[in-house]
Formats: sequence, C-alpha cells, structure tokens
Amino acid sequence: MDDGTELVRKLGIKANSSVIAINANPEILTKIKKVLPSETKLLTKLPPRMEADVILIWLTATDDLLQTFQKLQGSIKQNGAIWSVIPKRRLVEKVSISFRQVQDSALKSNLVDNKIASFSDKEYGIRLVIRKEKRVS
Repeated sequence: MDDGTELVRKLGIKANSSVIAINANPEILTKIKKVLPSETKLLTKLPPRMEADVILIWLTATDDLLQTFQKLQGSIKQNGAIWSVIPKRRLVEKVSISFRQVQDSALKSNLVDNKIASFSDKEYGIRLVIRKEKRVS
C-alpha cells in the first residue's frame, strides 16, 4: 500500500508549495501530511487573499459546483490546480456528484479538466486548471 508519496507526486505538490485541503477525508489527509515535501504549507480552510499552488476539495452533494469553482479559481496561482475529489462510481449505487457534473461546472467557470488520480479505493480526484488563454501573466 502506498504511503502517500505517489499521491503527493501525482497531485503536483512540490517543496515550497502552498496547499489547501477543504472538507478532506481524514485518512487521506493524514497520509499526505506524513510525506509532504519540505517547506510545504498545508491549510485546511480557504484563507482570504491567498493564491495556493494546489487546492484539494472533497465535494458534497450540497455544493453549488459553479459557485465553488468560481470562488476557488480566484484562490489558485495562474498555473495552480484544483483537485475535485468525488466517490468512485462503481462503489456507490447512486453517486451524488458525477464526473460530468464536475466537468460541466468547471468549463462554465473557465476551468478545464486535464488529469485524474485515484486518492483511495473509494475516491478519485479530477484536476482542474485555468484555461491557458484565460491566465493572467
């Protein structure tokens, strides 16, 4: 079983990164914390006026995805990423949030999905980034 090192690598978390984990799965967050690169700053709440390298958000059925993505987009660096974590479909009879819902809301927010990573046997993440043509230099 992976100790979290491979997940941290897949998420693009490097030394001196700033990471925000919102509504995190406690088991996965503990795993990530144990192997974070040096000088990585990890917060569990979205602070005002901060641009993070990586935001991890465990979405819930009650989240307004469009509003959530618009808010988070303003909190990542121009080359940063938002990882939207949702349940794996095969494990849940009725998935509360689907890949399609995440993708549709992201596209309406000028974000684009460009990678998927397994977080656990039960969850996976969809990486969302700001469209290149929408990035501010």
